[in-house]
Amino acid sequence: MALSDDCGFTGVCLGLAYDLYGGGASPIGFTVELDPGTYYIIVDTWPSPTSIPDFDLNITEVTTVANDNCADAIAIGEVTDMPFSTLLATDDGLPFQCTDGANIWYDYTPTFTGNAVISLCGSEYDTQLGVWDGSVCPPATNIDCNDDWCGVQSEITAAVVQGNVYKIEIGGWFGESGDGYLTIYEDAVCDIPCPPGGIPENEPCGDDINGGCNMETPAFTNMTDGDVVCGNLWAEGGIRDTDWFKVVLDHPANIRFSVNTEGPVVFGFVGQLEAGVAGCDNVTSFLSNYEILFACTEGFVEDILLPAGTHYLMVAPNDYFSFPCPGFDYLATLEIIDIETGYISAEVLGSDVAVGIEGVKVTAGDYYSNITNALGLCLIEVPVGTYSVTADGYDVDYTSQTKNNIVVTDGGLTNVQFVIDPLEAPVLLTAVADIEEVALTWAPIAPKGERMLMGEILLNNEYTPGSTMDLEFTLFIFSPDFEYGEYCEIVLPPEFVPVSAGDLPGLSPGNPISATIDGQKVYWEEPGNYFYSSNVPEDINFTIEVAIDGGAIGPYLLDYLVEGDAYGLDPHFFEGTVTAYQNGGTYVPTFNIYRQLGSSKEFIWIAQGITGTEYVDEIYPGGDEWCYLVKQILANGEESPASNILCATPLVLPGSTCEAAIDYGQVNDPALTNALVRETDVRWFEFDVPYTMDIIVEVCNSDFNTQLAIYEDCADFDGTLPQDNVFLHGAIAYNDDDDYCSPGSEQSALLFPYFDGGTYYAAVYGQDGEFGNLEILIQQVQFHHIRQGWSGVSIYMEPEGSANIEDVFAVYEPDMVITIQQSPYGIWWPSQSVNTLGNLTTEFGYKSKMDAESNTMIFGTETANKTVDLPQGASYFPIRVTAPVSAADVATALGDDMLMIFDIKC
Repeated sequence: MALSDDCGFTGVCLGLAYDLYGGGASPIGFTVELDPGTYYIIVDTWPSPTSIPDFDLNITEVTTVANDNCADAIAIGEVTDMPFSTLLATDDGLPFQCTDGANIWYDYTPTFTGNAVISLCGSEYDTQLGVWDGSVCPPATNIDCNDDWCGVQSEITAAVVQGNVYKIEIGGWFGESGDGYLTIYEDAVCDIPCPPGGIPENEPCGDDINGGCNMETPAFTNMTDGDVVCGNLWAEGGIRDTDWFKVVLDHPANIRFSVNTEGPVVFGFVGQLEAGVAGCDNVTSFLSNYEILFACTEGFVEDILLPAGTHYLMVAPNDYFSFPCPGFDYLATLEIIDIETGYISAEVLGSDVAVGIEGVKVTAGDYYSNITNALGLCLIEVPVGTYSVTADGYDVDYTSQTKNNIVVTDGGLTNVQFVIDPLEAPVLLTAVADIEEVALTWAPIAPKGERMLMGEILLNNEYTPGSTMDLEFTLFIFSPDFEYGEYCEIVLPPEFVPVSAGDLPGLSPGNPISATIDGQKVYWEEPGNYFYSSNVPEDINFTIEVAIDGGAIGPYLLDYLVEGDAYGLDPHFFEGTVTAYQNGGTYVPTFNIYRQLGSSKEFIWIAQGITGTEYVDEIYPGGDEWCYLVKQILANGEESPASNILCATPLVLPGSTCEAAIDYGQVNDPALTNALVRETDVRWFEFDVPYTMDIIVEVCNSDFNTQLAIYEDCADFDGTLPQDNVFLHGAIAYNDDDDYCSPGSEQSALLFPYFDGGTYYAAVYGQDGEFGNLEILIQQVQFHHIRQGWSGVSIYMEPEGSANIEDVFAVYEPDMVITIQQSPYGIWWPSQSVNTLGNLTTEFGYKSKMDAESNTMIFGTETANKTVDLPQGASYFPIRVTAPVSAADVATALGDDMLMIFDIKC
């Protein structure tokens, strides 16, 4: 059963439930939060039987999930990827739960006797899971609890008896809630032998001989029509074996890939950026068509109308932990199914020379393509049908052209001729590296007479002065590491007053994301919802209604910012400008800037619609070589061919990484000033502590809301800076706001008594992305403490400023009864306003009596002379060192001259 917002089920799948084993014995269902509107439910069987005699479909409005309480547990059998949500759930407060906070319940009745795998793997939050024997509430007999099994998701394997009821409890770690998927299947045991004619994989368990594009040197198992491969898979400790297969088609065909397995697997076709093109540079990080099998089952995937060329298939265990060697065996069978095909013969000529153009890519439909030869000719074999055929000459500095309604018959030959125009390209002149940035300059294409006003990629229409109209935008977004899009903004010039704006699509939980107008800024943001959530390039159209000043003229720049959820690798945002052109205005050249994506050959755009001939690319964190090219937007709205490519290596900004930390020196060296220059910035400082002492690390004189963390070693930093004192991410200490700086301060300080000598690293960064000027100061202090009642007192710091006991111990005065110096005799008796002690000195010990325990800090200079002169007889012993010293060591140093040492308080 599935729920969608689209009748063809091509839109968002809002709910899904399976019952692969129960045969209808137990109901299936889901709870989902929906906006008012029309939705569609499909009830179907898969893979058999072909019909359902009778069933009941119930739809009920609820204010919480139906199975929020233990007593309302939903009855289920075995299920596959059954969606659930704890977002509307509450904590029913039962004792001895396996979960923290909000939880939901199921009554699971197995259809077999054996081991059941109960899994939340693939859920979208940090789950917790419990399994209980029986259906009573509160549950009494716990079978198992699990927190993290597959990453931060949970899984339990439990022995079950057919027909018995087991209570399943689902929650989240530390009260976290979210959307997830529940799978229950039999951990079956079977033996699948290699049949006669089968091809052994010959991979020893634990090795990897056919890991495909996952290997440093890619390796594949080749398969042809009718091959049966006998393979083995294993998974342990977060690493799984992946077996890759290569299939080469010499003509378009269908491929069916079947798997029969002893253990649970995922298998299917590896996605390709361009279908049929060989090489790991052309594969994506996901399966384009896949199936999941439980143990002791078989199934298949099939892709139809595939083009000639190289295709990849993969089989892997369905988790990364549960199958240590010897693992389990499987059979993989390949079937190539011939289809009816014909041919397109394409000829591509140049309008400037009327001869064939070599190197033009000719594409029919979505998949089928070839490159023209020296005569401008190419032949493409395609399945029978009607096509749009495009000759794309951009790679050889020509335009593109499309011919529609090209009909191909079985065994037939259809001729298509194209005449395309030459293009010019801008010239990239310089790429100059600086600290964490590269400055680019280029020369535009020379103008060729009068040109009409153009559009540009991000803004699809032109504005009319004095009108109220919709600006029509397209947001192009791409993330190779599954960064989710969660924030988008556009800042309009004063001549464009925003009136309203359309929604961005909402993917989780599916509600559209409404725009907010804040002055000239329009932004889209909804906590927990995203407008993009894949690693596939996507186009998102939206509008902003604006009232345009009658005096507006010429092109205007609109600033934009798009941010992700910070899940993947840096950067987590992109920003730039959109050029809005006046309807009927004069053509103004604008440019798109492209940067190479990591070590791949692919270039992605980093800025669009740039006016002028200069651009500065700020790199974070820097340190790698970055390569660039430029394309000019032509008067007809198309891009020119790419410019030449230039590369540069920006320097790492000192202090932007722990390894490049700024050398502070050591404790008591002068304060250092620096600045954070962007939201994601951080400054690292290396400092030395000569020996154990009390110190303060503070950034009180900074002009933004600071955060501060201290590390013992750069290797301890796990890539995430602390945001609280619970998750330190390798830091030994963290502070956000500290009253040491001032009451209610937003500045940070860390105070360390008895801080061990060594080298340390301080990271300074902003709260919620704030940045600005900072000052870091690291000082030695004495954390001074006096106990209630009588105790011995001394100082080892020569106080800065006044050394008078009334000033140094001012914080003690309300609770101080008396302080006594033995020889020469003197006292400080605050209640009687008597002070014959005067200045405190490090050379003497004192005896004090307090009504209450208290603390203070003494700033100044540590005394260099650690020698203690003890007179004959009794005396108060001064402590002149910065850290505790063994009493036995003192006694050894004094030898037979010492009669007794004792603590005054005791």
